[in-house]
Amino acid sequence: MTDEQKREHFRVEYPLRYSPTVTVNGRKYDVRDVSERGIAFKAENSDSFKLGDRVMIGIEFADGETFSCFGEIIRTPKKLVVIHLAKGIPLDKIRTEQIQLIKRSRS
Repeated sequence: MTDEQKREHFRVEYPLRYSPTVTVNGRKYDVRDVSERGIAFKAENSDSFKLGDRVMIGIEFADGETFSCFGEIIRTPKKLVVIHLAKGIPLDKIRTEQIQLIKRSRS
């Protein structure tokens, strides 16, 4: 079984040009992928994020819709930070994002 098949929630992966932004501790980062209960973002300084830290984040999507979420840092691989969200992003928003990415890739 692949990692994708083991995932509990569907993940939307973003090319850099369509990436939403996430604000953590007053700094903005480009989102790599997002799901109902998780977010991963690029961070040159990923070493400054500590596993187990609980953080409040703000996510801004390309359509201007924003969400405030609370979560725990669960991984910090090379230049990437992964947060498990306690209260996540609505499934409807995840689906809308997927549809928008498909439309953009066709134009």
